[in-house]
Amino acid sequence: MPDSDQPAIDRLDRLRKPLVTRSVFLIVSVCLLLVGLHAWSLLASRQAEIDNTGTSTANMARALASHAERTIDLGDAILDEMTARAEAGTTERRGFRAACAAGSYRLRHAPDPGTVHL
Repeated sequence: MPDSDQPAIDRLDRLRKPLVTRSVFLIVSVCLLLVGLHAWSLLASRQAEIDNTGTSTANMARALASHAERTIDLGDAILDEMTARAEAGTTERRGFRAACAAGSYRLRHAPDPGTVHL
C-alpha cells in the first residue's frame, strides 16, 4: 500500500508547488502595493505641507512689510511734526486746536488707526 500511495503523493506535490509559488507572489505583490501606497501618501502629505508653509511664509512677509510701512509712515509723521516745531522756533506744545488738527491729519493718513500716537 505505501508503494501505491507514493505516486499520488508525488503528483499532488507537483501540483502544490506552483500554487505555493503563486500564493507567495500574490502576497509579495500586495505587500509591495501597500508600501507603494504608503510612500505615495507620505509624498502627497509632504507636498501639501510644503504648499501650506509657502502660503504661511508669504502671508507673514506681507504682514511684516505692511507693519514696516506703517511704522515708517508714522516715523515720517513724527519727524514732520518735529521739523515744523523746530522751524517755528519752539519746543513747547502748540495750542489745543493745532494739536487736534495735527492728530486729525495723522488719523486720516495712517493706514491703521491703532498705530497713531497723539
